[in-house]
Formats: sequence, C-alpha cells, structure tokens
Amino acid sequence: MRALVLLCICRVLALAGPNCQSEITKDCGTATGDACMKCVEAHGLHKHGCTNAQIASICAGGPSPTPPSPGPAGNVLTKVLLNNSDPSAIGGRCGDGSPSGYYYAGAQPSATNKWVIHMKGGGACQTEASCKGWMAKKGSSKNWIPTIDGNPHLEPLIDGDSAQNPDFHTWNRVRVNYCTGDSHAGQRTGPSADTWNYWFDGHLNVQRVISDLKAKHGLGNATHVLVSGESAGGIGLFVNIDYIASLLPDDTVVKGAPQAGWFFPEDPVATPKGAGFPLTFEAKEITHSTALPFNVSNGDPLQHRFAPPACVAAQLNASYCFSAHNIYPHITAPMFIVENQYDTAQIYANYGRAPKNPKGKEVAQKADYVSYYGTTMRNSIVLQIKAHGQTKAKGKDGMFLPSCLSHALSTESTLAAQVSASNSTQQVNWVEMVGDWYFERNKFASHLLIDDCKMTDGQPCNPNCPEA
Repeated sequence: MRALVLLCICRVLALAGPNCQSEITKDCGTATGDACMKCVEAHGLHKHGCTNAQIASICAGGPSPTPPSPGPAGNVLTKVLLNNSDPSAIGGRCGDGSPSGYYYAGAQPSATNKWVIHMKGGGACQTEASCKGWMAKKGSSKNWIPTIDGNPHLEPLIDGDSAQNPDFHTWNRVRVNYCTGDSHAGQRTGPSADTWNYWFDGHLNVQRVISDLKAKHGLGNATHVLVSGESAGGIGLFVNIDYIASLLPDDTVVKGAPQAGWFFPEDPVATPKGAGFPLTFEAKEITHSTALPFNVSNGDPLQHRFAPPACVAAQLNASYCFSAHNIYPHITAPMFIVENQYDTAQIYANYGRAPKNPKGKEVAQKADYVSYYGTTMRNSIVLQIKAHGQTKAKGKDGMFLPSCLSHALSTESTLAAQVSASNSTQQVNWVEMVGDWYFERNKFASHLLIDDCKMTDGQPCNPNCPEA
C-alpha cells in the first residue's frame, strides 16, 4: 500500500514538473507566446497537472517557475530586465535596443494574489529632433539602478509605507518602466530608417512584462489587480487597461486609476468633432492639422500605436482612438480618473503652447485660455464619466478633479467628500478615495469629486496645489 502511495505521489510530481514541459513540447512543438497558450488550451494540456504559472513560463520560453516568495522587507522594488536572448522575441526593448523591464516587490503573505501595476510616465516624442533628445535622456535601461524606493509623490499606490498607501502596501507592487517615448503604446517590432533607428514598442513591452510576471511571480493567479500610471503612464493606462485585463483570468478584479493621463479633452462645440486633439492657444479650438503625427487617416505611421479595438470599431477614424476622451467610453474595466482641471503639461508643454510668463496683451489672453481649458477639461471628463462611467457591468467609475494649475497630482491636494454615515464632510486626498472606490467600501457617499472652491474668472483656486 505504501509503495502504491509513493508511486502516485511520484506521478503527480512528474506531471507538475518535467512532464508538463514534455507534454506541451510534444503537442505544441516550439510555439511560444499566444500561439503556445492557445495550443495548450486547445489540446487540454491543463489535465497533465500543469499550473497556470508553469504553462505561462514554458510558453514564454523559460523553465517551470518556483512559487513566488514574500517580497523584500520595506519599500524596496528590485529591477528585472526582460530576457531578449531569443532573437524572435517581440518587444522587450528600450528605444536604443537595450532590454526593457520593470521593478518588482513581492506581496506580504496575506496578499500574494493581489497586485498593483504602475505604468511610469516621462513625456513622449513624435519628431526626429524631439525623439533624439528624449531617447538621449530616457531611452535606455543601461543606467537603471538595481533597486528603487516607492515614490510617495508620483507613485503612491506602489509605496510600501502603510501611512502613505494604506490599502495596497501589502500587495505585489510593480513599476513598468518607460523607455520608448510612445506612452506605452508603440508596436514597432524593430528599429528602421523610418523610426530613426529607435524602437517604439511600448505596448509590446507591456505584453512582455505581463507574461514575465505570470511566469516568474504568479500574476496568472491574481484575484485583484489595480493598474495605475501617471502622465505618459496614465495615457498608457487608457490604451492598455482592457488589454491587460484580457490576459488575466475572467474573474480577476481589474480596475484602473490613471493620474494626469486625460490627453486630451475635446471641445464639444468644435468642428469637426471626434479627434479630441490639442487646443491651440491662439485659436482656442481643436487643432485638426494633418501635420500632427497622430491625426492622420492611417493611425500613427511612426510608432504604430496600439488603439483599443472597441474604440476603433466605434470611430469613423481610428486615429481618434489615441485620445483619452474617445477611448474612455469604450473601456470596460472600472476606472477612477485623477486629473487636474488645468493640466500644465497640456496648457504649456504640448500643443497649447500658452506662455508661462506672459507679457503685455498676452497676460489677459493667457488668463482667458486657462479658464477655457479648465472648462473644456471639466466638460470632457465629467460628462463622459456621468454618461458612460456609471453603467459598467463590473463597477461604477469615479473621479478626483482638483482645481489646480499643475501636471503633478499631489496627495496634499484634498477635496471635500460627504461621509455616508453622517451629514458631515471630510477632506480626502485621491489615494484615500481610490481605496474606498476600489473595495466598494462606500465610506463616502460619492466617488465623483469635483473641486468646489470658488474660482474667480475661471482661474484655479485649490489652495494646496503642487508646483506646476
């Protein structure tokens, strides 16, 4: 009897280990990536005792992984570079061809199947001159440091400090690094003369990172995922959130919280409608110039940016699906939008080009334009969320819109929220509100917070705004 039990144990161990690899190889050959995963599903290879993590690792070209261990103590996230030794691997590169990657800290034992995935920001480029400058500063992983500490200001949702991040500090914490200048959206599979010999594969990097996390750390078994991202990472979140959810089990709770990523608001009275592209300082209207690299009939010829399929199917022009205003109504994952009403990266740094230090008649022009932009941002976000964000099958959307002339979203900027159990109000920051929204605790009566400070002539009025 004892011999029979030992024989059964040995068979189980064999099926969960080397036999898993051999069975997949026998039925699926050398297929990797999605083709391998589809083959496994079609052939019913889960019956051989292979875990989701083992299958993901084998299909990614690696060995069967060991179970994830609790993360390092404290706030430290450790660098992980993607393995590009397979020349047929798609994506996984920074702009200069060096390996892309992420920083990772494992969960505490109570939260091993829960994840925060943060998409790092850092601007973008579209022209040869701007891309040369951007890539020289940010387009390589060669100088990435071995470990980082969570940043309580730009990246509070992956901070390991319970005081700064009370709801998510025990979870697996990931920062998807950004080194492609394409807002995590590019699909170029290699450099060419058309790309000035740069890689623009941000979306493909997201795909590789998710695959790597499944293979090495058990993301395929996630029960809860919060995707965050600031600035270019916030844009990347709008583009990628439903795609990320599609790579996880159907019953995984996947929600998104983009910060400073609503590029760009649409002027509801401008014509033609639909593009949702920058508002020019001089004309106070949407720019529809075909000179803009995004606003062309065949999408984005430089970066081949990924456009969410649901948005593309609903739009007359696929290029419109590079704008958060147009992507948002088609996102199925619940979203909590964190955005300053007066985003300086849009007003000053992008196509608005309003003067920061106006002189003469520009003083009044700038004030008028700032007022106009804030009104347009509110109309764009508030109307969209009230129209589309309260009807989602998987949960209602929320928003946190301080009246700040800034790009950064400080946790010191607070808004008044009504407490459900009383008629009292409480000042809350956006991190607190995201936690209440994500877990549907409903401590607060509403998750739709718009600054109610008294604006004069449409100018920003929150007294606790970060530096512009």
